[in-house]
Amino acid sequence: MRAAGLRGPADGSVALHVGVLGPLDVQVDGRPVRVATGRLQALLAVLAMSAGRAVPPDRLASAVWGEEQPDHARRSVQLYVTRLRRALGAGAIRTRPDGYLLAADQVDALRFQRLLDDASAAADDRAERAGLAAALELWRGTPFDGVRAAWLERVEGPRLLDRYLAAVERRIDLDLAAGAEGEVVGQLRELTARHPLRERFWEQLMLALYRSGRQADALETYRRLYRVLADELGVAPGAAGRELHRRILAGDPALRGPATPRGVVPRQLPPAILGFSGRAGSLAGLDAVAGRADEAAATAVISGGGGVGKTTLAVQWAHRAAERFPDGQLYVDLCGFGPSRRALRPVEAVRGFLEALGTPPAAVPTDLPAQVGLYRSLISGRRVIVLLDNAADAEQVRPLLPGAPGSVAVVTSRHQLPGLVAEGARPVTLDVLSAGESRELLAGRLGADRVGAAPRATGRIVEICAGLPLALAMVAARATTSPWYGLDGLDALAAELDEFHTSLDALASADAATDLRAVFSWSYGRLAPAARRLFRLLSLHPGRDVGALAAASLAGLPGSAVRPPLAELCRAHLLTERAPGRYAFHDLLRAYAAELLDDHDTEADRRAARRRLLDHLLGTAAAAALTIEPLRDPIAVVPAAPGVTPEPFGKREDALAWLHAELPALRSAVELARDDGLDAHAWQLTWSLADFLNWHGRWHDREATLRTALAAAGRLGDHAEQARAHRCLGHTYTRLERYEDAHAHLRKALTLYLGLDDPDGQVQTHQSLSIVLERQGEHHAALRHAERALELYAPGGSKAGLGRLLNSAGWCHAQVGDLRQALAHCERAATLARESGDWVAQAATWDSLGYIRHRLGQHGPALAAYRLALDLRRAIGHRCGEAGTLARIGDTQDAIGDRAAARASWRDALAILDEMGEPGADAVRARLQAG
Repeated sequence: MRAAGLRGPADGSVALHVGVLGPLDVQVDGRPVRVATGRLQALLAVLAMSAGRAVPPDRLASAVWGEEQPDHARRSVQLYVTRLRRALGAGAIRTRPDGYLLAADQVDALRFQRLLDDASAAADDRAERAGLAAALELWRGTPFDGVRAAWLERVEGPRLLDRYLAAVERRIDLDLAAGAEGEVVGQLRELTARHPLRERFWEQLMLALYRSGRQADALETYRRLYRVLADELGVAPGAAGRELHRRILAGDPALRGPATPRGVVPRQLPPAILGFSGRAGSLAGLDAVAGRADEAAATAVISGGGGVGKTTLAVQWAHRAAERFPDGQLYVDLCGFGPSRRALRPVEAVRGFLEALGTPPAAVPTDLPAQVGLYRSLISGRRVIVLLDNAADAEQVRPLLPGAPGSVAVVTSRHQLPGLVAEGARPVTLDVLSAGESRELLAGRLGADRVGAAPRATGRIVEICAGLPLALAMVAARATTSPWYGLDGLDALAAELDEFHTSLDALASADAATDLRAVFSWSYGRLAPAARRLFRLLSLHPGRDVGALAAASLAGLPGSAVRPPLAELCRAHLLTERAPGRYAFHDLLRAYAAELLDDHDTEADRRAARRRLLDHLLGTAAAAALTIEPLRDPIAVVPAAPGVTPEPFGKREDALAWLHAELPALRSAVELARDDGLDAHAWQLTWSLADFLNWHGRWHDREATLRTALAAAGRLGDHAEQARAHRCLGHTYTRLERYEDAHAHLRKALTLYLGLDDPDGQVQTHQSLSIVLERQGEHHAALRHAERALELYAPGGSKAGLGRLLNSAGWCHAQVGDLRQALAHCERAATLARESGDWVAQAATWDSLGYIRHRLGQHGPALAAYRLALDLRRAIGHRCGEAGTLARIGDTQDAIGDRAAARASWRDALAILDEMGEPGADAVRARLQAG
């Protein structure tokens, strides 16, 4: 134990320090003192645990000797006290009428407990973590190690150990909340080994592994816990462990910890390429650019033909330089040269960077200048590599460049981008590899021994591939996956390339684009007809990857019939199965597939395939929307063309997972439908996404798709869908706090519904007007619209619809202080929601009832109602609603004096609100900062 921090007594007596959190450690005036015998050690340890307070002799005797006390216990205590005084100094132990008092200046166990108490009352997580760290630093081993005393062994030792383990658990919880999962995995492995029956450590280890991207290791950890508990106790893991296992097994995205923008360290680089060779001069040039990063924002432009290895070089260098730029790496494919997808707009690329840096989707500005300003503010003062791949021109790149010293940008393009070079960027021009570098690449892929053993065959392969890195890489891949490779080696490979030489002759030219077509044709030509056709059609899919049934719909095949050609494409390295059932192209392969599609398939065939794809996405999205919200307004979905296979959904979680995975493709599909003149698909896709985008706070995505839907409905002359789009835009602008826009769209919606004589539409619009006015603090005006919605509601309407309106009106009554009427409305709403099976309304109504009960001072019933609302909102995946309920639970816990529980609820709410960029986050943050 360190002697630092001891203070001398004011009366001039000795300064005594006693350490019991490990082997006994005694220091007097900073000098170590040895307390020799076991009984003296036990007596000192017992007195130390009550330092500053008198301990009666009888209690000392019982603590030191237990049930085997000597005949004259009090006399024995006196003798041992006398001996201990001689060892410590006359003033160390004082006699009081009620016993003996140890005048110790510091006892580590008592300080440990004070630090824990202070940490639990800390104002924020950072202060609490610092307090816990200070407390845990005091531990040197097992408490009272080597000291023999029954009371210490049976009572005090276990009590201190329990507090220590609880403190470790809490400190690890805070580490996980701060995104430090990678730092605690090793410690948790040690803790689970030392304390195998303490389930909380196992649960924390599972969570840390899952957040580190190690789902399989997390699941294996649960299996180990199961075996340990079964072997030792004959029981299964507790409810918390079982639930965590279920969520990890399902890949629950909600388990991923929250992050703050300044704390996020993005790691977006693609994997480095095995067998990289050559390019020493280019690597040195990139190093030189990075060396200037501290002086000014540094940029390099890597240019060259298609397939020459621009991306490979950039990624390889970025991995090597990553340690010099510890604040992360950003990567984006700008799609500057892709025939089937438009080039990525700067506004889309910057948005991706902002989200990677931790900016919640709803907090991303809508206009490019504001986005660029926020992006450059976030990386200012940080050291980041920004890799901008496949750029079309300088205008696409400029908004993505760092604006301050410290970071470096690397741009790859088939163009030289002279504008950027004129502005100070360093050009790095790539040509094909030399013969020696080509051999090195093949040796890295196939093995140096094998390449060295076949010099003639290797030379012929290098000659045919003409130094083109992509051609060499694909030839090597073909070799290692061919059944004859292990028998005949490179001789057989060279012979096969010679056989195809007429179709690969472009590999000998300097035109990289032609070279790539030849290499791809070599793989494509060996496919079965079904795989060839599927390869071509997949170029039409607008997403980064494609599901198996979407591929089936593109080809007009049953789901079972598409899997063999998909497997064949993966074997030929023309597709990659990135996740089970999801497949992706390299962009160059997508471009080649699109060229083949133009050459081999008629415009009618291409249009029919696009229509089948849109039908698949629309039919599946509509089914997913009804699965997550069964009582939403139904729509008559455009009938699907023959050959379309929508995704089946067995449960709500499957639908939510599909929507998460397909969201980029669905957003693009709205625009694809518009461009193909399929306006009904455009607005129906938008409507199918509306609830999902709403529940997950993706307000900017919702706004963009709704604007497309509004234009599509206008072209169709469909006033009902125009009204619906205006109403949904009104709600969206309400959540974005653009209240003037919200009112404008809701007024247009109401006008259209009046013209259509559509009372249901009027009801929903009045309800939306009530919401926007309530958000603006106009509670009486909000109540008038809520009551107007009730007045207009048809007497024969559904119970679910009436329940939702009653809950809305009840909430408004509560805001104006009419709690009796609010309670009556919401209790009736809860009954109707339960009878109609409306989970969404049940959750909202229980939340309202919790709020009303809280206002009435009925805190127990309020918490019970809130808990029901919280469980329902979590079950249906309503993240926005979950955050609101958590915040109000915290308010009620605070009102009954349970400040610790309130802070925990507020922290959970704030994590969700910050993740989504909700305006309510500031109010919750203020509550946490208040005390």
